[in-house]
Amino acid sequence: MEKVEVRTWLAVGGLLHDIGKLIDRSGEGRAEEEEKRRFGYSHAVYSYKFLKELLEGKVSKEVEEIILSGSYHHKPEPGNLYHLAQQIADHCASSERSKREDEGPAVYGSQSREEKRLKSVLALVSLKGHCQSGLDQYEYQLKPLDLKKETLFPEEITEEKKAKGRQEYKELFENLKRQLQKLDFKEPEKTLTKLYYLLYKYLWCVPASTYDKERGTKHYADISLFDHLRVVGALVSGLWTDYNIQRLKDGQDAVEFLLVEGDITGIQRFLYLLSNTKGVGKRLRGKSFFLSVLPVILGRFFLRELGYPMVNLLYAGGGKFQFVIGYEEGVEQKLDELQRKVDEVLVKEFGGHLGVVLGWL
Repeated sequence: MEKVEVRTWLAVGGLLHDIGKLIDRSGEGRAEEEEKRRFGYSHAVYSYKFLKELLEGKVSKEVEEIILSGSYHHKPEPGNLYHLAQQIADHCASSERSKREDEGPAVYGSQSREEKRLKSVLALVSLKGHCQSGLDQYEYQLKPLDLKKETLFPEEITEEKKAKGRQEYKELFENLKRQLQKLDFKEPEKTLTKLYYLLYKYLWCVPASTYDKERGTKHYADISLFDHLRVVGALVSGLWTDYNIQRLKDGQDAVEFLLVEGDITGIQRFLYLLSNTKGVGKRLRGKSFFLSVLPVILGRFFLRELGYPMVNLLYAGGGKFQFVIGYEEGVEQKLDELQRKVDEVLVKEFGGHLGVVLGWL
C-alpha cells in the first residue's frame, strides 16, 4: 500500500477514534471489565465495537486494521506502529485542552451524571480584567449544523434542557450512524472527504471532553469533538514518514512535524485594480469570492503534491492557509520547489499581482 493511502486510512481512523464518546453519552454503550482493561477506557471499547460492525465486509483486513487502530489511542498493543501513532496524535491534540477545570455540579454515576454541552469560547473573554458574569452558562444545543439562529448561537441551558441531554445525544448519534452506514469505504480520498464533512455537521456542537470518568476530573468543555478529531487525523497522518516511523520503531519520543503557513501577497492591489471598468460591483464580488477560495485551493494543492490528505489543512481563510505534515529529509527543498511552481502559475495568470510566501516551523 502506498504511503499516501496509509496516511489517508490512518486519518480516517483518527477521525473516528472517539466516536465512542457519543455512544457513551447516549447511554447506549456496554463494555465488560476485560474489554476496558484491553482498551484503557470504556469509550474506546465502544469505538472499536461500532467501527468493527461498520466496516464488516467493506474493506480488506489491512485497511480494517489501520482504521481500527484509532480505538487503541489510550492503550496501544506492543509493537503495533499504527496503534502507537494514534496514541501520540491523540496525546498531542488533547494537550490543547483547557487547563481550567469545570466547577459545575456533576454526578458521576453510570446513568445519573449531568450531560454537558459545548461552551462558547467568548464566555472566557475578559474586558478590563473582568470576566463577563453569567456568560459561562451559555452553551450550544445538540443539533446538526444548519443556518438557523437558534442553532448557531449558544443559549442559556435550563435545568429542563439539561434533563434532555442524554436523549439529544442519542438522537444525534442515531442520525450520524445512519449517514456513516452509507459510506462504502472503497476509495480512501472520497471516503475521508465525505466522513470529514459528516462529522463536521453532527459533531461541531459536541464537546470533546467534559469529564474523565476514570480519574474523576471535570474538563471545561470549550473544544468541539469535531475539532479534536480533525487535528488527530492530521497529526496521525503526519507521523507516517520514514523519519517518524523509524523513531516509533526505535521507541524514541522525538517525532517531528512541520507546521506550514502560506501567505497570499498582493491581495489589495489585485482586488481594487478595477478603475474605468464596467460592472465594477459584479467584478469586485467575483474577485472577493475567488480570494476566499484561493487559500483552500492552494493549501490542498501543496498537500496533494506532498502526499497528504485534505484533513491536514488546519486553516484556510483571510489570505492565509496552514497545514501540518510530518518531517522527512528533503521536505524543505520540496516546499521551496512547490512555492516556485505556484508563483509561476500566478505570474502567468495574474501578471504578478498575486504571489505566495511560505514559512514553516
